Amino acid sequence: GSDTTGDGSEAKPFLTIQKALNSLPHLLLARVIIRVHEGTYDEIVVVHWFTGTENLVIQGAAGETVKVRSIDVSYINVGGNLAIENMELTGFVGGIKSSLSIKACTRCVISHVTCTTAVAAGTTGYGAVRFETTHCAWVDHLTVSNKPIALDVCTATVYLNNTVTGENNTVGIRSGSGYGQHGGFVQKGGASIAGEEQKGYGGQIW
Repeated sequence: GSDTTGDGSEAKPFLTIQKALNSLPHLLLARVIIRVHEGTYDEIVVVHWFTGTENLVIQGAAGETVKVRSIDVSYINVGGNLAIENMELTGFVGGIKSSLSIKACTRCVISHVTCTTAVAAGTTGYGAVRFETTHCAWVDHLTVSNKPIALDVCTATVYLNNTVTGENNTVGIRSGSGYGQHGGFVQKGGASIAGEEQKGYGGQIW
């Protein structure tokens, strides 16, 4: 692909995920799918300030290995869902050091995502996957391993199911006991993320 000559079509794709996002209007009046083909994308993908009536989907192509450094989501108010699907996250969002950070999003779906790159204990006070000020997040087929904090929930409601797993984490799920001094709500639904569970400031895990 090329960010110079590409137009976002299958025939003339963009080179980077960020270019595809930057090509969109911030008011989305039709469903948008950004399909990402096999490769390693050393990008901090920034998904900020989208609103509209339909879904926004960032999707690794089926049957292909898509590796992305990190995704930083904030201020998404779409009529459907923000969906992030079928990819491996390998790095951090700047100083936050989360691989996936979702903040101020009305509804989101995280599906078939892995986040297993080892991180030294004590390197971050944030979870590898962090939800903040998010009304409703549905999570399935997520694997988070080898992290000081795997899943971090603050002023958000997150629903997991039994396809959410992980091993070798110091803290598996933290709901409200970290940065921000606000509670969160996590419905585990059979999830098995290894590590201690922490609750604070009224946060709940059940």
